[in-house]
Amino acid sequence: MGIWTRLGLAAVGLAGLTAAGVRGVQAEDAPAAAYRTAGMTLQVQRDGIPYTVVIEMLLDSEVSEEAVQAALATVASRFPLTEAPQTASAHDPFILNSSRWPDARAAWAYNATGKPASLHGERDVIAAAAASWNAAGSNFTFTDAGGTGAGTTGCHGATDAVNTIGWGHQDGAVLAITCGWYSGNRSTEFDMEIDPDWDWTVGNGRIGVDLESVVLHEFGHALGLAHSDDHSAVMYSTYLTGTTRRALTADDIGGLAAMYGGGGVAGAAATPTSFALQSGANLLTWPGPESTPQQAFAGHPEVVAVYALEGGRWRQYVPGAPSYVNDLVTLKQGTPYWVLASGAVSIPIQG
Repeated sequence: MGIWTRLGLAAVGLAGLTAAGVRGVQAEDAPAAAYRTAGMTLQVQRDGIPYTVVIEMLLDSEVSEEAVQAALATVASRFPLTEAPQTASAHDPFILNSSRWPDARAAWAYNATGKPASLHGERDVIAAAAASWNAAGSNFTFTDAGGTGAGTTGCHGATDAVNTIGWGHQDGAVLAITCGWYSGNRSTEFDMEIDPDWDWTVGNGRIGVDLESVVLHEFGHALGLAHSDDHSAVMYSTYLTGTTRRALTADDIGGLAAMYGGGGVAGAAATPTSFALQSGANLLTWPGPESTPQQAFAGHPEVVAVYALEGGRWRQYVPGAPSYVNDLVTLKQGTPYWVLASGAVSIPIQG
């Protein structure tokens, strides 16, 4: 059983939520290989110039290997290939693609064409996701180029020198894909294509697919990171519906620093002063110093429960519960936790 399954089932079961309340818990028999083949490398030629195109997908946690392979084949069919596709695989902790943005900078532009009609405020969360990478202490910067009429051509066999974030239908369990174009060891373009058919949310308290979490992951591909085997990392290849994953982990930041360098230890981010929880189940890596749950969440009744897998067993903290129930006694920096919240809240980090 993978850690995503253990975390999802424990969080749902211990909190008394139904499977319908937090959708997307990974099936028991989903093969581990599905997480390791969520990308591929293509060799193409445009206007006489050879390019390497790296395709990376973020998958819903309820995914089969067959669905992944079908989705990869569909994307590959859009390209005039000069060689057979090479399937990508993940490595622990992080993995880098072979090319970089030459000036450690990439401008992105947003095209709202085809977005879900009920979705509003999506541009703000896209910008917030880019800002999270910018704040991670490296020398790399995403810049906002505004709106664009350009399409996500980079995911359809062509290149137009515009880094477009847009919408387009994907096969199977694919939430979004990023298509990075490289000439030699230089990144030249990325396009990000988000599937509009999912139940997208922007932090409004509804249970669905959190757009900021997904785009944060895709921006990691855009700057040159591939998938990680670290289950708590933003760059892990699956996403659990109904959760948020908006905080970069040490694994994500380490990969960024390895590519572009930066200040601090391994490009560590500036110390955050708070973190946000959304209504429902939140998977986060504890960003503050070692603390007790009582201290960390004091004065925030929105926090319903906290769970962690320690020493092969689940431990929990439920506010107001007796001590024999609350066997989660310490929150440790860099350790993943499930936090269940009854509403959106910002939690200050105690120094």
